[in-house]
Amino acid sequence: MAIFGAKKVVLPESDNRGDKRKLARYSSIASVQIRDFEGTAIIKDMNDTGCCIESLTYIAVNLEEEYYITIIPEVTANIPEFDLIMKVKWTKSTETCFETGLSVIENPDPQVHSTYVNYLKWRENAYKLR
Repeated sequence: MAIFGAKKVVLPESDNRGDKRKLARYSSIASVQIRDFEGTAIIKDMNDTGCCIESLTYIAVNLEEEYYITIIPEVTANIPEFDLIMKVKWTKSTETCFETGLSVIENPDPQVHSTYVNYLKWRENAYKLR
């Protein structure tokens, strides 16, 4: 079990989180590195304001902490890795994985982040046309 910060807090689970989103999220298969977390995680979906991280390992989070996350886009995107500083909004645990919804609170390289989100949007729309 990974614990970010000193105080362990697990948010209530919510299945209606999508209803509160103002912007569409786009599917991703980017890898993610979370500072102080040694497990493997991926970005399940992302937009300009947040993302959902999926992991096979349970992640205990602290609501007061900021998390430094490095996004490593899939090779086919041809986009360099970039960092985001995020806060946890929700968590969900299933039999097979653990999901965490995060919102962006600081974006050191907004141009690369925006380029990646635009790539995800383009890819998703291209698949719909098939």
